Amino acid sequence: MVRRGVSEEQIAVLRAGLLDVARAGTWDPEGAAGLVDVALRRWLTFERRSRPNKRSPELHVLDLRRGLEQQYGSNLYLEPGWLTHVAKRFGEYLLTAGPEPER
Repeated sequence: MVRRGVSEEQIAVLRAGLLDVARAGTWDPEGAAGLVDVALRRWLTFERRSRPNKRSPELHVLDLRRGLEQQYGSNLYLEPGWLTHVAKRFGEYLLTAGPEPER
């Protein structure tokens, strides 16, 4: 999963960091891996889906939440607000550790 401007090594570091965030939240390790993959794919393609004047850290995290909801929103066993919590935790990590977005 190489994205323009993001190397395989950077993706591996981000994936490991997100898994650490998930483990710190005491999430199921197997379930966390699926969340991490969806979150990374969504995070790294944000610029493609958004207009240049509609890019901010808050909108980036909101877009991440939408992607997680599209993937897992129909799961009736999730607590309400859980995906928002996951997106916020992942977003906080990715905003500080992630690659700079292309402009």
